[in-house]
Amino acid sequence: MKKAMAIASALALALTLAGCAGVTLDRTATVGSVTLDVPSSWAQEQGFEGYTKFMSKDEKGSMSVFESDMDYSGKTPDDVAKNMQGARESDYVAYSNVKNEKIGETVIDGAQVSIYRESCTMTNKETGESFDSVAQMAYMVRGSEMYTIAVIGDSIDIMDELDTVHLS
Repeated sequence: MKKAMAIASALALALTLAGCAGVTLDRTATVGSVTLDVPSSWAQEQGFEGYTKFMSKDEKGSMSVFESDMDYSGKTPDDVAKNMQGARESDYVAYSNVKNEKIGETVIDGAQVSIYRESCTMTNKETGESFDSVAQMAYMVRGSEMYTIAVIGDSIDIMDELDTVHLS
């Protein structure tokens, strides 16, 4: 009986912690050549060609998927990450306290994948308002193709998301 209670308690704790982890990836979406699971409660917005964003109702969590139409032959995911990280400045937003930490590598359907945790302070150049941002980024290169998945907020762990990704 003690063993059954211990198992039941452990299971209850695991389910409680899993519930605290974020949202459920319970809807399959396809963005260009990328198929992945996303939260069914999140809205899907089509951006420019090759870019799609998924946003939580409270707008505290989001995920974007980008498929480039440029030729990335001979590039590594780390090359792409370095290039993307260096191209952040815009006419509207200033970036400071930028930190990039590579947290992993994997292979998905023949694509080399580098995963980064990126944090920075973003300041609106017009209003002066600032806020801290943390993103989990996956840069994927397969031959001449390049894909990026960005997760903002802590609702989704990028590693859980990557477990659902397939490239056609």
